Amino acid sequence: MPGCYIGGLDQDSGGREPALNWVDIDADGDFDLFIGEDATQGIQFYPNVGDPEEPDWQFEPPLPYANLAHYSWFTPVFADPDGDGDLDMMNTSGLEIFYYENLGTAEEPIWPEYDHPFDIVELLCPMETGCYNIEFADLNSDGQLEMFVVDVNDPYASRLIMFQINGWGDDFDIAIQDSFPDASLAAYRFADMDTDGDLDIIGFAGDWNLFEFHLAFVENAGTSTNPEFLPWVSLMELDHPLSRYMGMADVDNDGDKDLCYALHGGELRFLKNQGAPDSMAFVAAVAMPPLMLDLGTQTVPTLVDIDADNDLDLFAGYVERGLAFYRNEGTPQLADWRLVSKTMPELNLENLLVQPTFCDIDDDDDQDLFIGHVYNDNGYTSGRIHFYQNIGTPQSPVFFHITGQYADIVFQYGKCQPDFCDIDNDGDLDLFVYNTSSHQLYFYRNVGTPEEAYFVHENSSPNYGGYVVPTLGDLLYPD
Repeated sequence: MPGCYIGGLDQDSGGREPALNWVDIDADGDFDLFIGEDATQGIQFYPNVGDPEEPDWQFEPPLPYANLAHYSWFTPVFADPDGDGDLDMMNTSGLEIFYYENLGTAEEPIWPEYDHPFDIVELLCPMETGCYNIEFADLNSDGQLEMFVVDVNDPYASRLIMFQINGWGDDFDIAIQDSFPDASLAAYRFADMDTDGDLDIIGFAGDWNLFEFHLAFVENAGTSTNPEFLPWVSLMELDHPLSRYMGMADVDNDGDKDLCYALHGGELRFLKNQGAPDSMAFVAAVAMPPLMLDLGTQTVPTLVDIDADNDLDLFAGYVERGLAFYRNEGTPQLADWRLVSKTMPELNLENLLVQPTFCDIDDDDDQDLFIGHVYNDNGYTSGRIHFYQNIGTPQSPVFFHITGQYADIVFQYGKCQPDFCDIDNDGDLDLFVYNTSSHQLYFYRNVGTPEEAYFVHENSSPNYGGYVVPTLGDLLYPD
């Protein structure tokens, strides 16, 4: 899906399983993106600033959604159960359904603000096992929405319950109308997937014992007024455990429904429907990068224009696995980082704690690579710096390993993080190194030339008392 991407790569999902939902929240004809997460992150909103054919979701600061997510998990669902012509928001936490009424309009929603979680409107779920994965649809074509929940003991072995809505909000009144054991899926959405005039179900199904997981289709073999669901069939096999939340919409305006969801840990997946409106054909697409870099603990990112195209590319070092490279396929104003390599195996960094930095140390107009790392010698660790000279071009780098002990710098204990800048304005790059054992920043002046650096240690900072990853730049701009 060219041109479709999500901004806000730095938005962390807290390492858990985000709940995604697409909805046209401002009635402008395209789909916006909501991501519910745990209490530390709440709900994130990505309005579509593009168009229906080429959406562009950009992170918007949490207001006015900051006051909505007071509970430990937020799975936003949007519908108009009170029938006033705008979309309200619902969230479920087991025995309660939390209701956030839209006090504004379909074009300009206004959400209630709560000073305390106990002030949120709670609608009691009538199911003893709780209400999970709620959804709304007019399944029997009577002009009224029904509410659906997954009745769970095990969230992956369940049945779908349909409730008739007799009242909502202050007049909340629902009653079980039907149940569909063949339609039980881990995550699900209603849509007419085969254009036969009735609502089908699409979602995730699988067998945990066999570790087999599928994108599943539940066909409505009945009618638009009298549904009859067949057992699910697999549309495609998935290479990962099931997600319990999914978003569905025609995000590229080509007449069929696309899907998005997130894995446990935060990685965003997108399934593009490349078939016809009456014939589904889903393929895994890479058009949407992750909303976060979930590479594990002690990830160290850095930005550099590695291919001389005037935008910043992204590298991230992480523990014992290597260096991840994300090329910026966007613009200098609007980055769109796409994964090129998750480890860069040609650098042989698998057993190192990788802390990268780039600079043109030999003044040949391309970026060279330095890796701060920990060397293990018979149980004793020492901090050193790997130097990889760029022997390629500014547009096409090729890194050649020169030394694992750059400038003869060795710290007896702890990790080290290098950074370079021309601190004395003499035309060559000086070196700063932070050591995690002494908690000090060490300064090495370059007494060589821009083409051939030679570093001499001059002084060091006081003890910072913690783990610091320094970087240097001109933060005070002249008027």
